[in-house]
Amino acid sequence: MNWYSSENDDSIGGGFRNPVIGSGNVFIVSDSNKLYQYNMKLPSGAISGSAQTPTLYHTFDYDIVNSPAITEDYIIIATGQMAQGGHINHIYAIPKDNISKPPVWDYTNNNIPICYSSSPVVAGDSIFITSWGGDNGVYTLEKNRYANNKLLCLDLKNENKTWQKE
Repeated sequence: MNWYSSENDDSIGGGFRNPVIGSGNVFIVSDSNKLYQYNMKLPSGAISGSAQTPTLYHTFDYDIVNSPAITEDYIIIATGQMAQGGHINHIYAIPKDNISKPPVWDYTNNNIPICYSSSPVVAGDSIFITSWGGDNGVYTLEKNRYANNKLLCLDLKNENKTWQKE
């Protein structure tokens, strides 16, 4: 059994965006800032090797340049929008049972510009992710080049930052 995505006008995956699998579904993000959900198995009557349309999707306002993480209840998405002067990016917890619903929570780093170009990693009730300034304009001098590079740990249940290392 094999299949491919049917969204010809949207670049699915690629770059650093890999699919994640859970609950019989494949989840992957696209160039148009969408999280798509596909059934792993072909629907009844579908021919192996044919296109499959997503069962659900969620559209975000910011670039997603990494892979999502999957937990028992959520799909964790981190945005990586870059902009001159930096950009306020987000880490979202999307309900895994219906990714079209609004996020359960939305972490914004206290509205300080930051860029999440790495994929979130989940262990137990913790989310780990690295960040960088996202062209925050502070690294015109070499000593400032790596400003705002952090390792963050968030609580999966409530989005609170439990610690960070710079």
